[in-house]
Amino acid sequence: MGRCVPVLFPTWGAELRRTARIVRRRPSSAAPLAEPPSCLAWRCPSADSHSPQPYQAAAQGRASARRLQRAPSVFVARCVQRIRFSAVTRRRHYTLGKRADARDATRRRIVEATMACHQERGILATTLRDIATRAGVSPGTVLNHFPRMPELVQACGALTAATWPFPGDEVLAGRLALEDRVRAVAVALYRAWDTPFAPIVPRLQLERAEVTALDAWFSDVEARHHALVRAALPAGASGAQLALAYALTSFPTWRTLTSEGLTTEEAAAQAASAVLSVLDRPQGASRARVRAREEPPHADADRGSR
Repeated sequence: MGRCVPVLFPTWGAELRRTARIVRRRPSSAAPLAEPPSCLAWRCPSADSHSPQPYQAAAQGRASARRLQRAPSVFVARCVQRIRFSAVTRRRHYTLGKRADARDATRRRIVEATMACHQERGILATTLRDIATRAGVSPGTVLNHFPRMPELVQACGALTAATWPFPGDEVLAGRLALEDRVRAVAVALYRAWDTPFAPIVPRLQLERAEVTALDAWFSDVEARHHALVRAALPAGASGAQLALAYALTSFPTWRTLTSEGLTTEEAAAQAASAVLSVLDRPQGASRARVRAREEPPHADADRGSR
């Protein structure tokens, strides 16, 4: 251990030489100096340089240690003090700084490249090399950020949620009339469907059964859609009315209406009118109409003859 001290603390060499000079200038009439400990043997000379075993006293335990003179004791105390001071003041707290920004930028670039590949090929057909080539990084860099493909799919879902906020109960704030509530929900949902991710939704719906993370994302969107429609309708709405309102404000209905040339606002107005017509109809009217269609035309004549 003693031989490592000059390497770590070069200034100790001067202190050792000064201590050695104090020891050599000691008057010969004084009591003989005890030998320094073995950790200082490489620099501090013995008082009796002709002794064949100059450091035997340091190995004799506490009895020899009590015979150490003041100069070596002060030097050892200073060494300990410097070691403690260096351990406290030279401790470095490493922070990433710009490296963290570069790492986050690379991670986002990988996620965006993955979403672009999913839009072109789908999730199941996208390979690791496709993502790396699109992002401009190596396949190892992609694996370093996302060791497994489900983690990358989840990151794509998180980025989609951040850039595509799904409407919530805030669209109903301050709206008390049923017509206003239904129209506000229809407009908010149709605007949500009209996003850059709309072209890949049909393909993703076909792959959700094989990708767990994708199925969880679709399930979350569907649950929030159901909750918003339920909050817009009156408390006494039947299950059939809720189902019809959900279907009329769903993504397939928006896609069908807009593919016929309607704008998102026009399609939302048509959907809201259809939902209101369903709510205005009595709950038993549809059942009576279905029964009337199932009965033959001569059923009324038979009843009258009886």
